[in-house]
Amino acid sequence: MKGFKFQKCQYHTLFAVLLFSLALILIGAINVNDELAKIKAEINAERKKLEEAEAEQGKILAQMDLLEKKIRFYNDKLKELERKRDELVKKIRALEIEIQKVKKDMEDRKKLLSERLEARYKMGEVGGLQILFSSESISSLVLLDEYMGRIYAMDQELIQAYEDDLKKLSEARQSLEDEKARLEANIAGERWAKEQVELESNKKKELLESIQKEAEKHLAVIAELDLSAQQLEKKLRSLEQGSVRQSEFALFQGKLCMPVSGAIEERFGEKIDPNFKTRTMQKGIDIRAKKGEKVRAIYGGNVVYADWFRGYGNLVIIDHGSNYYSLYAHLDRIDKVAGQSVQKGEAIGTVGETGSLKGPYLYFEMRHHSEAINPELWLNKNCVYTGK
Repeated sequence: MKGFKFQKCQYHTLFAVLLFSLALILIGAINVNDELAKIKAEINAERKKLEEAEAEQGKILAQMDLLEKKIRFYNDKLKELERKRDELVKKIRALEIEIQKVKKDMEDRKKLLSERLEARYKMGEVGGLQILFSSESISSLVLLDEYMGRIYAMDQELIQAYEDDLKKLSEARQSLEDEKARLEANIAGERWAKEQVELESNKKKELLESIQKEAEKHLAVIAELDLSAQQLEKKLRSLEQGSVRQSEFALFQGKLCMPVSGAIEERFGEKIDPNFKTRTMQKGIDIRAKKGEKVRAIYGGNVVYADWFRGYGNLVIIDHGSNYYSLYAHLDRIDKVAGQSVQKGEAIGTVGETGSLKGPYLYFEMRHHSEAINPELWLNKNCVYTGK
């Protein structure tokens, strides 16, 4: 019965450890709402800085720029949250594997411990003193006593190892609960960021509709676009000063493939607005294409500009040598940076609507020195680059 009492005592100890572990989980769990509030606060603080940095919010293109920046800002935050979510999912999977491993170790130790306790219980029935005094000599009595002492020590080690496993399990479970709480907060944060993107996109849509309907705003946009075009020409002149590379680009007139698959809906030359009868000079062509479609370099060269430009959104300019340039505007994503070289047909970004007044399309220009030239005289409309 003595062995039975000892076994019962050990199980009480194990039960107490389990209760303590459960209490730790309940006390230390991360609050999902607090984590989500933290994410929102950080994003809102950065957004406020973005709004404060926009000095000319009264102008139409400035308003458009601000809306575009907000959309890009929230999209970037969304990607960041998605990346964190993927990391958390991996972490949770690793923790679940660790928990299964600890559980297996616990089961193995539990089985071994049960066998040891059963053996000790049976030994208690026979009686430890009876076994000791049944020894025929002092030397065998000493050896048997030492052996029994080792058995008790091994049992104590097994019990301690089992308790250690329980502690590891409770800690792993606590970590798992914390990571799951962070994951839930991140998912909620993603939903919120998506809502913000949709909100800003709707504001942009409303602004575009008002521009199309109101003559005053339409004229203001034309004036601002003209100013943007002048700023672009100024930029091209500054780029031209650093261009000394010669090439055979001029030999490929009429043989260059289209930068993207799509229909040309606005052609090079003077344009008259059907509603307001205003005259503007179209210095490039508008190619209607699906958002996300890859945009490719029409010829090899060096990327001399790859960034946001007011009125043109995400813009890439490629220097093809001999003072020939190609411009790709309103990109959703830019895949190159200034200073990189590109090959003919290489993807440089994707079709988008950044800075656009009419949805997703590619605005494409060609320049010789800083003068605009008609792209349709250089492009073969039956040829479109393909590849990675």
